[in-house]
Amino acid sequence: MTFQKNHKGVVMGCRLSASRSEKVCSRRPRVIAGDAARGFTLVELLVVITIIGVLISLLLPAVQAAREAARRMQCINNAKQIALACHLYHDANGRLPLGYAWEAHKKNAAGGAGGVEGNWPWLIKVFDFMDLSAVTAELNWSYGYNKQGGVGAATPVPSKVYAVLGTQIRSLQCPSDATVLKNFVDTTAATLPPEGLARGSYAGNFGQSHPSDFKNGPGGASAGMETENHVEGPWAYNSGMNFTQIRDGTSNTLLLSELIPGGELSIRGAWWYHEGPVFLQEYTPNSMASDKERTNRCSPEDKLDGALAPCDDGSLGKNALKVIRTARSCHPGGVVVGMCDGSSRFIGDSVTIGVWRAMGTPNGIPAPASNEWEYPEATITGDE
Repeated sequence: MTFQKNHKGVVMGCRLSASRSEKVCSRRPRVIAGDAARGFTLVELLVVITIIGVLISLLLPAVQAAREAARRMQCINNAKQIALACHLYHDANGRLPLGYAWEAHKKNAAGGAGGVEGNWPWLIKVFDFMDLSAVTAELNWSYGYNKQGGVGAATPVPSKVYAVLGTQIRSLQCPSDATVLKNFVDTTAATLPPEGLARGSYAGNFGQSHPSDFKNGPGGASAGMETENHVEGPWAYNSGMNFTQIRDGTSNTLLLSELIPGGELSIRGAWWYHEGPVFLQEYTPNSMASDKERTNRCSPEDKLDGALAPCDDGSLGKNALKVIRTARSCHPGGVVVGMCDGSSRFIGDSVTIGVWRAMGTPNGIPAPASNEWEYPEATITGDE
């Protein structure tokens, strides 16, 4: 092939035809050594990389926000499913399950009169209405979680029972909370399996009490959330309400809320333990005031400043087999709650202590006509 210019000065590529009788020319660009295509300079490349980095930095928070919104919606749905399961239990039994109870066993390991043991909490009682009957099918309802083999310290708990109690149940876990994926590990009880027992993110409304005046329950031990000035929620010790008893209206009354279990030594959120799925309204949601836990029931990381679920386990004294729990969430700005009418919603951290406590009481305080009203401090006292 040869190159030549036409009458307009355009370079043409020419070749002989197949018969070699004539020359055929076409308008093609001529490639000449040293005239290669020009690439990016280093400065241009750095500018492009910088622009891409800025775009990613602008997009990433939006992606994270969208993911958190999806996790919050999943959490709201979890709370709703639990609330609806409570309604199904109520329809079948005429009331909510007992918050927890103390029951005398008919027989002990020696065949004599039984002692007093803590019973199962409300949450596990609604499992059959949440398609979780595979868990409850392995349990002996006559005994607590640590006496499934029968009364007596020497009677081992069947391994299949600990297997189901250690099962992570996703519908009981907030997808934004990583601490709930850690099982509870009791360093003081050699009878528990080393892999621990499962916890959840949702707790029942046990009303309000104040740590200054406890009363003892059966056997001389504290009845958990009970104090002399206790204002009950839908649940309490040996109590589960009928919805007709809720004079404030089921749509105005808290049934359950999120909580953050915290470190693995914390029993908070344990759905198999009577004091596990419990919260009270001593403080507003996500308050940094420390929860009050039993001795050896607060992990070291939860005692540090800035902990997600702050707690202490010795300030209430030896008699305080007792807890004070605050509603907490890993969602920014508030907590997910379930109401007694079966609905679920998101409550902001800006809610006042008066409104929050009033939402927690089933009766005795009128349904809110505005965003705030005066709370009867003669009945319940606490830090504002």
